[in-house]
Amino acid sequence: MSEDWGTRHYLENIVGPGYEKEKSEALIAEIPQDGLLKWCKKNLPHGPTAIAHLTPVFSGEKEKISWHPLARKLIDEFGKIKEVRNKLSSNLWSFSSGGSRAPYYQKRIDLLRELLSHPIKEVREWATSNIKYFEKEREEARREAEEWDWGIHY
Repeated sequence: MSEDWGTRHYLENIVGPGYEKEKSEALIAEIPQDGLLKWCKKNLPHGPTAIAHLTPVFSGEKEKISWHPLARKLIDEFGKIKEVRNKLSSNLWSFSSGGSRAPYYQKRIDLLRELLSHPIKEVREWATSNIKYFEKEREEARREAEEWDWGIHY
């Protein structure tokens, strides 16, 4: 990857989900997963960390979302690697919203709850920690939305 921040950022947005973190489309997801995962295994820990950074986390429609298959594979196979979890966290926390942010946080909470019984201890702990923070943010977003409704939010 380029040392030049602008070039690297440009390439990341072309290959990864870019600014649309809620969408499941990304060029990285078009690469056959078997080959991508083999490459990750040969390039530990940097390979899966780089791929996690570029991977969309969501799959499905608004009503029924799930983990993007590539994100879930990375969690299942490389979830012990802290940097992989950190990159996926970054993707979960990066989003833009319209209106109340509470539904956006709830979507992430629901997704992370799927990992509470994951066989990898570090993944369970990561999910639990993120759920806690998203719940706190969701409640704050709900309060802000109520204040807007009451006309008292500045």
